[in-house]
Amino acid sequence: MSDKFEKLKNALTVAVTQTMENMTFEEVSTVTNDKITIVSSGHVVWALLPLKIPYDGNILINASFEYSESLVHDVYGFGEDEAVEASIKDVLSEIANTIAGRFLGELLPAEEEFALGLPDYGKGKPLDLDNEIITINLKIGEHFLKVSLYGSDFATFLEN
Repeated sequence: MSDKFEKLKNALTVAVTQTMENMTFEEVSTVTNDKITIVSSGHVVWALLPLKIPYDGNILINASFEYSESLVHDVYGFGEDEAVEASIKDVLSEIANTIAGRFLGELLPAEEEFALGLPDYGKGKPLDLDNEIITINLKIGEHFLKVSLYGSDFATFLEN
């Protein structure tokens, strides 16, 4: 793997790990088995955050509905029975924003500015986009989370 790929992968891994450890207070580990499934029961929810400046791309989070209910409990402190879809959307969007900010903070020089778009949210099957650059699978407690980086600007970054 190239040094630039490792730089992207490390920046994303640090951003995701720090974000999830700080939000869930649980140990986070990377899973290298490509065969993991993020759905233990129910359906998948996802949050997609566009990266605008200096790179055009997306960060995508796929999680089980069950895990996203648990995240709402961790962040807001109310029971999983009380987790409503709006709260799940808010939590996943906040996680995506935090990951994106930390990722670009790790990747870019300190003085360089960046811009993010507004997050999108959906449910059903896992969202899959073109131009996947990196996917990181994480185990957080008993749950799995999949975070992916997409975008042709990042492919260009790797080539130069």
